[in-house]
Amino acid sequence: MAKKITIFVAILLVLPSLSMVYDTKNVTNGEYECSFTDKEQSRCANSALKPHVVVAIIDSGINVYHEVFRRPNMTQHPSEYIEGFPEDVPPVTNLTFGGYYWTNIKKDEKIWESLSTKKLYWFPYTNIIGISFEEEGYPILPETGGWHGTSTSSIISMKCHEAIILMIESDAYTLEEAFSWAVEQSWIDIILPEFATWEIDGREEWSKIPEISKRGVENGKIIIAPAGNRPWHISLLSNVCGMPWVINVGGVESYSHGATIFVSKLPDYVSNYTEYVAFIPPPPNPYDIFNFSYRYGSGTSISTPVVVSAFASIILKLRQELNYTHGVVDKALINIPERGIRITNWDIRNVVNHTAIYWRMREWRPGHWPYWKDPCWLSFLTNPLLWPFCWIFLELRVLTTTRPISSFAPWLQMGWGFVNESIVDDTVDILLSRKEMPEKPEGAVKYMEWIYHIRQKIWEEAK
Repeated sequence: MAKKITIFVAILLVLPSLSMVYDTKNVTNGEYECSFTDKEQSRCANSALKPHVVVAIIDSGINVYHEVFRRPNMTQHPSEYIEGFPEDVPPVTNLTFGGYYWTNIKKDEKIWESLSTKKLYWFPYTNIIGISFEEEGYPILPETGGWHGTSTSSIISMKCHEAIILMIESDAYTLEEAFSWAVEQSWIDIILPEFATWEIDGREEWSKIPEISKRGVENGKIIIAPAGNRPWHISLLSNVCGMPWVINVGGVESYSHGATIFVSKLPDYVSNYTEYVAFIPPPPNPYDIFNFSYRYGSGTSISTPVVVSAFASIILKLRQELNYTHGVVDKALINIPERGIRITNWDIRNVVNHTAIYWRMREWRPGHWPYWKDPCWLSFLTNPLLWPFCWIFLELRVLTTTRPISSFAPWLQMGWGFVNESIVDDTVDILLSRKEMPEKPEGAVKYMEWIYHIRQKIWEEAK
């Protein structure tokens, strides 16, 4: 009897403390529910730091409702496992998950109206952190049906599932400010600016981009940017081949093992020009009878996140194997002086130069166009205004937008080579001295060093 009374008293003592942590105002997240009343309530019991990787994307905003970003177990405040992350960053809660994007925004209108620009927020049950430098519209959200930021982020979310994504919403006029803020955050590992920032001629608002990006790389971060989709540019005669300290990504098509004709920039690496990505359908219109949340997208702004995902996976796997729980320390992505281990952004880049893959002409398979698998075709066919353009797609089904890779000098089209998740394990093994570094053809090394020095000269003269 005494034992039962003791248990009853213990329960009475515990209940008040539980009511302090959980109130009756729950955050509905689909099938998951949780409650946060202040900063302390949003933290989980396990406060230990853990290996992680943070990827910042400067783009048009992100659809935080999309299933591709859902992480049921991510309820821990980021400051608990990301060293240097501000402890006072508030969570965005009570969002309406599931259903149509535009309906969700309407239901959560008051929540989005309460958010401020130039302020960090994190989203429980997702892998998203966000900040907006745009003055118009709801912070972090793309409100005009712009799919770009959501699609680029979704590639990283799918290919490096454990990566933390920081969406930095920006436009052309706030890009410098957003970029400058990102390079100063010690807890960010990789920055992906999804703007044609390297074509800065005549744009006074972008004049400091070269200096800002160089400072970010000198601080130990990896900056990876798209090469652009304009084949008429002659890269050797202009600055569009990109600053040498920034990784420049071109596009090829893995479905056909060919180089796309839309890209002629001189890249460091190439990757999938076309990917299946998360999508935000435009606001309802008479012809839009389908609500697709995925579609195919193409461009170097698609191939770049594939390369970013590979670099993020490399960093994360290295940190997990070394049980490294910090971020960038002393300008190194991994710095363990007591064990004699120091791995920098340039160390990783150098190894990837050697693990990147070259294709051969015999591997080219034209006519394998993936857009025929895209469910958005159904929506396209329901719009009679677009029917006259069907011949373009029928032609692409038979022909191709790619050209074969030269077997004699693939580096002329592929730079150091093709990069995706397939190179991650070998790169990690080499960095941890478990494997020998593979040799690149002498012609490739000489050519890429030559291109690097040309880029260096162009951008030094541009200062």
